[in-house]
Amino acid sequence: MKATLQDIADYAGVSRGTVDRVLHKRPKVSEENHRKVEEALKKFNYTPNPAARSLVLSGRKLSVGVVFPPWSPYYRNEVLRGIGDAKGRLQEYGIEVITKRCASYDSDEMVAVIDSLVRKGIRGLSILAENRPPIRAKIKSLTQNGLPVVTFCSDIPGSGRLCCVSQDETKSGRIAGDLMVKILGRRGRILVVYGGHRFEAQKNRVDGFVACLSERGIPPGSCILATTDGRFGQTSREVARQLDRNRDVAGIYMAYENTAGAVAAVRRAGKAGVIRMICHDVPDDVAEFLREGIIDFAVDQNVYRQGAIPITILADYLLGGKVPESEVAFAPVVIVGAENIP
Repeated sequence: MKATLQDIADYAGVSRGTVDRVLHKRPKVSEENHRKVEEALKKFNYTPNPAARSLVLSGRKLSVGVVFPPWSPYYRNEVLRGIGDAKGRLQEYGIEVITKRCASYDSDEMVAVIDSLVRKGIRGLSILAENRPPIRAKIKSLTQNGLPVVTFCSDIPGSGRLCCVSQDETKSGRIAGDLMVKILGRRGRILVVYGGHRFEAQKNRVDGFVACLSERGIPPGSCILATTDGRFGQTSREVARQLDRNRDVAGIYMAYENTAGAVAAVRRAGKAGVIRMICHDVPDDVAEFLREGIIDFAVDQNVYRQGAIPITILADYLLGGKVPESEVAFAPVVIVGAENIP
């Protein structure tokens, strides 16, 4: 999204009121401050948005909604931090952001939450949800009725959404696969833990991981696929069960959250630091596991960015009719090891 009045004011070292007076040729601005504001306006190529100004002057609010599932604290806090920063930047345009966290992954509950936001009059929706028929149908219905939808962190293809803001999950899975091959070579088998095909992002990660291994001569039978609901207890039990059944597991790829559950199972098996582990994202517990050498690498997806960008995309679309240049806005892939923990 283009620069805001606050960006201009911060760069020029003046107040937002001073910027507003310069823009609208009002008096009581010193020559020095006028020059600073003009330089800032030129640097940011800033032009007032007539639609936004009309909205502000009318005193009306333009609302967008954000819906996401019951994530663990790290993911929830990061996405809310991104949303909060974007929300602050959009206040001057008369845009408000309403966030709703679902209590479960149930599709009917999420549809009900979306409907409640629509009744409140939202004009756009940012959503992280499972790729399930009821969710796809609801998004398609919204877009067909002129309400733009942006998915984030995990896509919902075939829903008619305006775009998706996520990491290239196939690429991030391939990167994890490449790292695993370099660590293990052809030694032992690899346990791949994910949430099944409910989330498009996890499916793509696993597809990329397995494809990378196959291209490097690792046969498909070397990968053991295990599903989990993402909670600590269920993840820990499933990993423990797989390690007990498959004593030749030499590596674990965590394509889902709650790496701590997998680490707990590995520790109980007496194989911490012996079984090589690669996961995604760097919450505090993963950072500690990296320092201890239990986790070898984490592929970070910058959840903060994926919380912020959908709202600015919706604002640009609603205020200026700007359509995203691409159907998918990819977040950068960052490999984190013990020596570069954020």
